[in-house]
Amino acid sequence: MFLTGLVRESETAITGGGFADIWIGRLDRQRVCIKVLRFFQEGSDRETLLKALSKEVLLWRQLNHPNILPFLGINIELFSPSFCIVSPWMSNGNIISYAKNSSLDLSTKLEHTIQIAEGLFYLHELDPPVVHGDIKGANILISDDRRCCVADFGLSVLDTQSMNLTHTATVQGSLRWLAPEFINPTPVPTEGRLTSRDIYAFGCTVFEILTGRPPFSHHNLDISVAIDVLKGVRPVLPPTVIPKEDVFMSIRAMLDSCWAEEITHRPDAQRLLHLLKHVQNLLHFPERELGTSPMLNGPELARFVIAHPTL
Repeated sequence: MFLTGLVRESETAITGGGFADIWIGRLDRQRVCIKVLRFFQEGSDRETLLKALSKEVLLWRQLNHPNILPFLGINIELFSPSFCIVSPWMSNGNIISYAKNSSLDLSTKLEHTIQIAEGLFYLHELDPPVVHGDIKGANILISDDRRCCVADFGLSVLDTQSMNLTHTATVQGSLRWLAPEFINPTPVPTEGRLTSRDIYAFGCTVFEILTGRPPFSHHNLDISVAIDVLKGVRPVLPPTVIPKEDVFMSIRAMLDSCWAEEITHRPDAQRLLHLLKHVQNLLHFPERELGTSPMLNGPELARFVIAHPTL
């Protein structure tokens, strides 16, 4: 897990986020992404955070799925004393920039959402389930063969282990994708990191992919977003992004279920996958009844499929 022979290829960081800088590097002959974490604890606090982070990335190392970004290892020498997480370099960037640059059509966007759901289904079906904790477009990378890969495992632990970072995903940067039960200022226990958190964020990510905008883009301030979400307000999907009415209604009903206030009312990843594949068939083969009554409209179809995942 601890890598040696890692060298940086870029002279400066390619980009920087709330708690890390991204560098291009090489490991043997492979081009890699070096994520240099920013945290400033000392002594026992630093050791505690490093142990927690090591536990998370060790879990990431054991994951193996086409829609999960591979973990290559960690390094503590190249940018000492900073902690580096190393993964394959994804030259296509994240799903949002890729979609804008490639002018993706609805069919391709839907296929990408299915791939993300496949990754979530894999994570949530593990024993015990793995909760990502920071699903959003920026954390979905596109491989060279145009596959969506869920990325940035291990970094959500920084939210709960330390508040001394320059930013935290729970407070800044990811609040627009955050479920209401985590925006509420009451303390969130560790056992509260349920898979339903990822389902809510998945809905926000689908909205982001379809519209090309983050949720609540009309709000400049995160505090305004937080107030709206706690009032029960959710993003509004414009009908213009999906011209086919039955497909639009089905997707909108799915998003509404992902954003349910009560976490037990949110579908699991298996049900989301089932619905998305039905919608994919509806988009390509509108004459098919998809095993349901042809009289079902979009929301009814969505509710039916969510309730019957084994059809």
